[in-house]
Amino acid sequence: MARFRDLVPQCHSAVPVTRIWHPATTLRRWDAAPFQGESSQLINSGAAGTTSPIAGNRSFLALLLANGISALGTGLYLPAIQLLAVELTTDETAVAALKVASVLPAALVTLWSGVAADRMRRRALMIFSDVVRAVAILSFAGLVAGNVHTLWPLYLVAIVLGSTQTLFDSAAQAILPQLVPHHELDRANSLLTFSWTMGVAFLGPAIGGVLFSIDHALPFVANAATFLLSAVMLVWVRVKTGVAVPRGPRGIRSITAEVGTGIRHVLEHRVLRSVTLIGAVVSFCVGMITSVFVLFSTRWLGLDAIGFGLFLVGEAVGALAGSYLAVRLEGRVSRRVIVRAVPLLIGAMYALQAVTSSLPLAFVVVSAGNAMFMVWTIVATSIRQSIGPNALLGRITSVDRLCGLTATGAGALVGGTVAGSLGVQAPFFLSAAVLCILPLCVRLRVDQDEVPTSLRW
Repeated sequence: MARFRDLVPQCHSAVPVTRIWHPATTLRRWDAAPFQGESSQLINSGAAGTTSPIAGNRSFLALLLANGISALGTGLYLPAIQLLAVELTTDETAVAALKVASVLPAALVTLWSGVAADRMRRRALMIFSDVVRAVAILSFAGLVAGNVHTLWPLYLVAIVLGSTQTLFDSAAQAILPQLVPHHELDRANSLLTFSWTMGVAFLGPAIGGVLFSIDHALPFVANAATFLLSAVMLVWVRVKTGVAVPRGPRGIRSITAEVGTGIRHVLEHRVLRSVTLIGAVVSFCVGMITSVFVLFSTRWLGLDAIGFGLFLVGEAVGALAGSYLAVRLEGRVSRRVIVRAVPLLIGAMYALQAVTSSLPLAFVVVSAGNAMFMVWTIVATSIRQSIGPNALLGRITSVDRLCGLTATGAGALVGGTVAGSLGVQAPFFLSAAVLCILPLCVRLRVDQDEVPTSLRW
């Protein structure tokens, strides 16, 4: 691998890059020094710059490890805080409000987090998010150790963690094209998805349940430790120069204008607009299904708590299979075909799920449907990262995230209403119909100059 001094002539001949603005000089210093013995990356607006392949890429491996550690902590936290809420109250609405507390604030701040990811040093922003989450969850663990008696601390920590997770995710998705070449984005996103699924769906809940049974505060202390360890790992992620961002007035009006710039770019770019639209509709349908999945499993399939837990394991297995399948499809199938075919396949899985009463077949269908959804997530993320100008990538990501969160919430409301009126199978049939019609309603043919040559559209 070439050392930094060997790249100096290339850096002098590149387009000049303006240092990105950041209010804290300490955060800027974290990104200042090149990693000894590793190429530094020069990232210009709309260009990938000099990146390293995944194999031997220390910066990406550090990001991957930080992602897996953070996922493990999230897997510890999620079941523990739900179990704690159930111990504190028997009010179903109050328990459900915990989910709202984690999602709604995240949806409200997602556009502003995209601006932050484009204005500030992305690695420093991720470290800052990890530290804030560690402090918040550690403080909450102290309250739990002192026998918390109300749900309000749970709501508060859910709001803080949900909002800072959005900030972290916006920066993480935007920084990835600065670390790996565009042709390896699918592989990189698949590895990140694999590590996240292992932590959140497999290792975290199992360990968290044991820790919670020993002491209610232990899962939260362990979660705080994972956030701090993730922050330490992110120090090894090296991006020498930031994205070029024009200097100008800093204030609410300026931030709003930058949010508008990101929204306009998505609306005016045919590929980004189509992928965002399809993603929102897919999220809407997934929201319909997830909102009634426990009712479908217990009432239609007759599962008990153990059987329902096994179906959740099936979803996790499907997510792992999807992360592998996305890599296998890279270079073999065009992105346009994947974008058209995956919603159709998800719709077919939902239709089959609605009519089967066979538990083995239902398990396979649930796993396959989640695998297809994971393929969609990985491919859509890679498309945005390949097409979006790097200076706007944080905002492009935040627009997609806002559409997804809003659509998921709306789908959950519609799914519950439809199930209450027509039965628990009705949302599955409705989702299947929408997803099978969707690809026919969105134009995906574009001119070659609208997509980079590295993206097989």
